[in-house]
Amino acid sequence: MQRAQAAELELRLGNRYCAVRGEVTIRTMNLELGGNVAVVTGGASGIGWACAQLLASEGCRVALWDVSTRTKEMATALSCEVSVPSHGQVVDLSDAAAVETALRDTETVLGPPSHLVHAAAIGSGRFGFPFTNLQPGDWPRVLEVNIMGMVHAAHAFAPGMMARRSGS
Repeated sequence: MQRAQAAELELRLGNRYCAVRGEVTIRTMNLELGGNVAVVTGGASGIGWACAQLLASEGCRVALWDVSTRTKEMATALSCEVSVPSHGQVVDLSDAAAVETALRDTETVLGPPSHLVHAAAIGSGRFGFPFTNLQPGDWPRVLEVNIMGMVHAAHAFAPGMMARRSGS
C-alpha cells in the first residue's frame, strides 16, 4: 500500500482505534483505568515510559520506578503532559527491601496500586557479542534485575492486591 493511501487508513481492533497517518498513533483506548494507581518498573525510559504515558492518558495515577537518576524528573514531565498525579521513585529491583520501601512510598503518595507493569530489564552490556563469547560471570546482574526483580515486585504487590481482591 502506498504511504498516501495509508495516510487515511483506519483500523478498528476491539475497542481500540488507531489512525495511520505516517505513523501509528492511538486515538482512544478506554480500558476504564481512570482513578487507579499503576506502578511501572523501568518507567523512566523505553517501553516502560511508553506504558506509563498510556496508563496516564487513561487517567491512572502512575508511579515510575527506575534506577535512573532522571526518574523523578520524568514523573514530573508525565504529570505536566497528561495532568494526572505521578510519582518518581529511584529503586533497584534486585534489592527486595528497596522494593518494599518503594511500594510503601508509592502508597503514601498515590494510594494502593491496582496495576503493576514490569518493564525493567537489562542486558549483559556486551552488545554484538555472540552468546559463545559471554562468560557465566556476565549473567548474575542480568538475572538479579530481570528475574529476581520481578519476583521481588510480585512478592511485594501480591499481598495487597489479594487483600483488596483486585489488581493486575
